[in-house]
Amino acid sequence: MCRQEAELIRQRQIPVIWDHEIVGDPQWCDRALGAITTEKVFLTVDLDGLDSSVLPGVGTPQPGGLNWHQLTGFLRRLSQQHQLIGADVVELCPIPNSVVSEFTAAKLTYKILGYYADGAEF
Repeated sequence: MCRQEAELIRQRQIPVIWDHEIVGDPQWCDRALGAITTEKVFLTVDLDGLDSSVLPGVGTPQPGGLNWHQLTGFLRRLSQQHQLIGADVVELCPIPNSVVSEFTAAKLTYKILGYYADGAEF
C-alpha cells in the first residue's frame, strides 16, 4: 500500500479487513458484509486479492490473500444479502504457456453470474 492509499483509507474511514485478520478470524465474512451499507452493490473482484497459489497470473502477485473457497463463500453470501447490479473481474495478467489463471478467472466470472441469477428478481 502506498502512502496515498493509507491516507485515503484513514480520511474516509474505509473499512479494511487485512489478510492476516482473515486467517485469524472466522467471522471476517460477517464483518465484511456488515460494512456494506447499501442494498445495491457493484462488485469488483481484483484478482490480486487471491492467493497467488490459486491464481498466479495477476499484475502484482503476492503471497497470502483469499483462497478459492473463502472468495466464493463470500460472494455467495454477498449475493444472498445484497442486490448485485453489476460486476467486473480485473487484473488478470496471463502467463505464457499456461491457462491456469485465465481458466480460474473465467470460472470465477461464471460463479458470479450464477450467484447473480440465483438471487436476481426476474
